[in-house]
Amino acid sequence: MYLSILILPFLGSIISGLLGRKVGVTGSQWISCLSLFFSAILSTMAFYEVGLCASPVSINIGNWIDSELMIVSWEFLFDQVSVVFCIMITYITFLILVYTIYYMDGGPHIQRFFSYLSAFAGFMLVLVTGANYFVLFVGWEGENTCLKWFINLYFSDVIKYSSVLLFVDQTHRDKMIVKRYFHIEGKIHSHKRIGPHNLDVLQVVIGSLLGDGHLEKRTRGVGSRLIIEQTNRNVEYLMWLYRFFNDRGYCSNLKPKLFKRIKKNNTLYYGVKFNTYTFSSFNWLHELFYPVCNIKVLPILLLTNYLNPMALAIWFMDDGSQLGSGFKIATNCFSLCELEELCLLLLKKFNLNCSLHRDKNKWTIYIKKSSAIHFINLVEPFMLNSMKYKLGSHSQHCIS
Repeated sequence: MYLSILILPFLGSIISGLLGRKVGVTGSQWISCLSLFFSAILSTMAFYEVGLCASPVSINIGNWIDSELMIVSWEFLFDQVSVVFCIMITYITFLILVYTIYYMDGGPHIQRFFSYLSAFAGFMLVLVTGANYFVLFVGWEGENTCLKWFINLYFSDVIKYSSVLLFVDQTHRDKMIVKRYFHIEGKIHSHKRIGPHNLDVLQVVIGSLLGDGHLEKRTRGVGSRLIIEQTNRNVEYLMWLYRFFNDRGYCSNLKPKLFKRIKKNNTLYYGVKFNTYTFSSFNWLHELFYPVCNIKVLPILLLTNYLNPMALAIWFMDDGSQLGSGFKIATNCFSLCELEELCLLLLKKFNLNCSLHRDKNKWTIYIKKSSAIHFINLVEPFMLNSMKYKLGSHSQHCIS
């Protein structure tokens, strides 16, 4: 029982860390929490036997060094002080893990975070139950190593590999934008590009994914990259997106590529495309937008939190146009149920009255005439001048 108090947190850490992709985010959360929960229950039983009944327990697993001059053993001592610390460590860590499930919902690196925190709790238990300086040293160094992993998880890669420069955007002189270089002489691997990402970058990425953008999971890497393509008629818009990402260090200095493709009706299609670098911190977006077989879906919960007028403008520039007295947004790749939820979200979040129109067995979102002026006020400040033709004659009636 007493060794189980120490083993369970490490068991949860190993499963979440090494098998995180197999068990998934939810599985990692359940395994880590249950491991700490059972360890806390066993710590409570140990407190009764050792603390209240005054029966210390000493466990000698074996010798690490056994010579004539020195004997160093793996020995643990559960006395009244140790079991009190065991209860504090296990219960507090368990509560932190439960809170983290909701706090980090939808965020990246969840499996790694749960693995590191479980290992941290395990080394803390080793530290307080060690019966000699050797075991105490192992617990202390293991705890410090876990703390370094926590720091590296979100900060050290950025500090080490990202040169952060501040500059004033010429179009918004009162705003400061952080320019990050995630690619320095080709030395950074995808798993080291972890962000953090500014809100404006996330808005453009999400708006593009709602439209023509595509997140590609790399087969040889551990991250995902955003691929954006437009027809040759929208080269200026695509170049604006390219400069947006390039100025922030999200893609190389190589210019977007021209390509041609033969469509189903044997017409020749000319376009321009580029892609960002591969980021491991884009994986959470890929998992939400492409949960099964690379089929794009609408993550309504994500849109509830992240969809704002800037993302709405990117989406409209990608797939929107004027239709009669209102506007339509092509949503051919999404299901009817998803679009019904999206219409409710647009009404609740932006007060936009929308309906669904059937177009050749596909469904599109139609923004009604009653919401046309309000929609323009939302998206026009974020639209490129060359794309405002999509607003048609409505834009001249825009209320400032």
